[in-house]
Amino acid sequence: YELIKSLLIIINSHTIPSKTILNIAIIAVANKIITLDITHTEYTTVLALAALALALGASNYFLKNDLEEK
Repeated sequence: YELIKSLLIIINSHTIPSKTILNIAIIAVANKIITLDITHTEYTTVLALAALALALGASNYFLKNDLEEK
């Protein structure tokens, strides 16, 4: 439901909603991590997903703080 709601916001928006796009990326990475078969996955893939999740989380934090200041 959250993904469909986010896509509708993007379609109906006249500007690029960075917060919505970031939320879609977080949902996609979380879905990948949840469905990952850890026994057949190389450690480099797990580390890359962890780094990506950390980067998206940090981006979300800083973007949220930036939007609250305005």
